[in-house]
Amino acid sequence: VGEEATVTFHITNTAKDPIRFSFPETIPAPFTDCFKISPSVGHVQPGARKAINFTFKPAAKMKDTARLSVAIASIAYEGEPEDWDDSMRVVSFESKSPAVSRTVTRNSVGSNEDLTA
Repeated sequence: VGEEATVTFHITNTAKDPIRFSFPETIPAPFTDCFKISPSVGHVQPGARKAINFTFKPAAKMKDTARLSVAIASIAYEGEPEDWDDSMRVVSFESKSPAVSRTVTRNSVGSNEDLTA
């Protein structure tokens, strides 16, 4: 109770087309405020895999269960395929000097277990 535990799974794309995965936007009660999935939406290229973090931090003892589903669909790109998920962030740094600026794309994921699509 009050402590955070994270388990990491992987979604693996064994198909020849890119796939899009999406977990529910809202986690079922009573886990709504203590269970997070990151990334919860994203793309996985053919032959690639993406780490998914499941984080649980209960505020009280729980004996409940809930079933979570993931939607997986083949997708096609109009342009170049790119790795994308909702945990990615673009951070821009601007210097006081107008000649210096930097943009960094960050994706924070780990590894442990595998789901195959």
